[in-house]
Amino acid sequence: MTELTCQELLTAPFGLREVLLLDTPTDLAQLPAVLQGWYHRSTPGGGLLIYLRQPEVAQDWAARLVDMAEVGRDDEAVWYELQRPLAADAWDQLAAFTGEAREAVVGKSSAGIFRTKTAWQEADTATPAERAQFYARTDAYLYELVGYEPPIPVQPLAPATTRHFELAHGTGRIVLTVAQQAYIDAFDLSEPMRGFLKFRVERYYPHLAARIRVLDEWDSLPADSYDAVHAYHVLEHLEDPLASLRRLVALLRPGGQIAVIAPFEAIGPEYPEHNPALAHLTVPGLFAEVGVHLRETWKVGEWDAFGGVKPRW
Repeated sequence: MTELTCQELLTAPFGLREVLLLDTPTDLAQLPAVLQGWYHRSTPGGGLLIYLRQPEVAQDWAARLVDMAEVGRDDEAVWYELQRPLAADAWDQLAAFTGEAREAVVGKSSAGIFRTKTAWQEADTATPAERAQFYARTDAYLYELVGYEPPIPVQPLAPATTRHFELAHGTGRIVLTVAQQAYIDAFDLSEPMRGFLKFRVERYYPHLAARIRVLDEWDSLPADSYDAVHAYHVLEHLEDPLASLRRLVALLRPGGQIAVIAPFEAIGPEYPEHNPALAHLTVPGLFAEVGVHLRETWKVGEWDAFGGVKPRW
């Protein structure tokens, strides 16, 4: 077992197996960063032994990524063992896809939205054609979105009786989750995204392959083909989101459901890829224009999500 302080852990090499943490941050707000540092550096199945007086922060963090169990206690605090799952996570899978070391993938992923903004600022994006080329070729979103992806829940396959379509599938988290319950087709303008999702299905989720189609285009899809369609964080990037929404609704069978997240109002230096000419638009307004009945709204993190239904007549 490797014994490390918090500071040593944050600069330790990747490939750690079993770690005994010799201290914990005096500022508990720093604890998730320490735990994330251990997680990234650990091997699948790797463990961390940690002594905590206030375990709630660690428990909240662990619930998303790892198993956490009490292994001992004294009058002052409790010893916990955290264990990373044996299955390859999204960072491992992306490293296998690109041929990079996990450390390189984690580094790019940790840069997150800042790396994406830099890629946008360095690219030629003055015209619609140039912007479409950027979205098709850049790998920035691939690394950014992997950093946001929680573990894919693995459940017994339910009988698939419905068919879904997702526009802008990203790394494929939603596709891989929905496929455990339904058939799903998906398209992303990004060539790296499409390649990564195809790779994930073939290498890591072959039991879902019969339920997933990763498409290289979506213009030829027939109308009235899907029971549900999803478009998350894509319409605000487009030149004509209304036309794309009309196309999505046309794909729905009567009575089918649509779910959209599109923060049109999020523009400026923080979101340089969002089309500022669309800032006046709202999802409920667009739903009304295309004849979708708004049924519900909910929060996904800081963003508003909207669910609607295509009329049966």
